Amino acid sequence: SANAQQMSAIDVQLAENMDFRDVKFRACFGVIVCEVDRYRIIAWHRASDAEKWHGAILYWDPVDGLGIQAGGQDDEIDYNERLIVEFPYQQNVYGVWFTDLFINEVAHYSDSSENVANDDAPKSAEIAGIEFRLRGRADENLSVSGNFALPTEPFNTLLAPDLFSESGDLRQRLIINDGTVSILSAARNAAGDRTVLTSVPVDQLDPEKRDLFSGPGSADLDLSALLASGLEFSLEDEGSSNADRINAILNDPSMLKQLQTSARISRVVGDVPNGEVSAIWAEPVAATSIMFHAAAGTSNDFSVAGVIFQRDSQ
Repeated sequence: SANAQQMSAIDVQLAENMDFRDVKFRACFGVIVCEVDRYRIIAWHRASDAEKWHGAILYWDPVDGLGIQAGGQDDEIDYNERLIVEFPYQQNVYGVWFTDLFINEVAHYSDSSENVANDDAPKSAEIAGIEFRLRGRADENLSVSGNFALPTEPFNTLLAPDLFSESGDLRQRLIINDGTVSILSAARNAAGDRTVLTSVPVDQLDPEKRDLFSGPGSADLDLSALLASGLEFSLEDEGSSNADRINAILNDPSMLKQLQTSARISRVVGDVPNGEVSAIWAEPVAATSIMFHAAAGTSNDFSVAGVIFQRDSQ
C-alpha cells in the first residue's frame, strides 16, 4: 500500500506482530517483571560470573523498545544482563528486530583519547544472542550481528535531544593513556566536550586491580570489576539519565505516541541509523520463550524492538 511504502521495514513488519515499542509496553518500565497481553517479560542481571542471576529493572521507550536499566548503558541489554520473553502458549517465531545494534564501535573505545575518532581503528560488531526455549528447555541459539556503523550523533538524540542523551556507556568515557586511567563525565559541556571526573595513575590503584589496565586498551575490560576498582565516579549525572526522562513522561500517552510518530518519519526521511537489525529465518522456530543476551567483549549492548510471528509479514 502507499502507506506501507512510506514506512521503514521495521515499522511495516512489527505493525502486524509483537512490537515492544508500542505504548502498552510502558507497563514494563521500572519493574523486574511485567505482563502485557499475557506475554511475561523478565529482566535479569549479575555482577560477575561467580554471582547468581537475580532480578534487574526493565527499561522501555517508544523508539527502541525494551532494555534493562543500570549496567554500562542505562537503557540497553549489556553483556551481564538478560531479557526473557515468555509466551502464553507455544508459538512459531519467524524473526526478531533489534535496535542500537552497531558495527565499528572500537574507534569509540580506544586506549587513547587521540584514537577515539581514528578511521584506521579495527572494526568490530556488536553481537546480540538469542536463546529459544521450548517448555523450559534451551532448544536453539542464534547470534545476530550489527550491520550499521555507529553514528557520531545518535538517532534518538537527534530525534528528541531533551529526552535522550548519548552518555550512558562507561566504555566511551574511559581513557587509558600514559599510565593513567581517566573517567570522563556523562554530560558534555557547551563546547560539546566531556570533563574529567577522576584521573588515577595505574600504580596508585589497588594491586589486584592493576591487571584490569595492563592490556592494550579498554575494549576487553570487565566492567563489573572496574566498577569495584575504587575509582570515584558516577555512571550518569544526577537526574540526567534517559530512564529518568522517559519516566517523567511515562503517563503521557499522547507524548509517547508523538515520539513514535516522529521516529517513524525519521526512519524514512533521515539518514542517521538507529542500529535497527532484523534476523529472519525461512523455517519457524517453535518456542515458549526467548532469552536475549549480549555477548561478552567490546561494547555489546542493544534493545529488543519486537518479535515476528507471521510469515507473511516478512
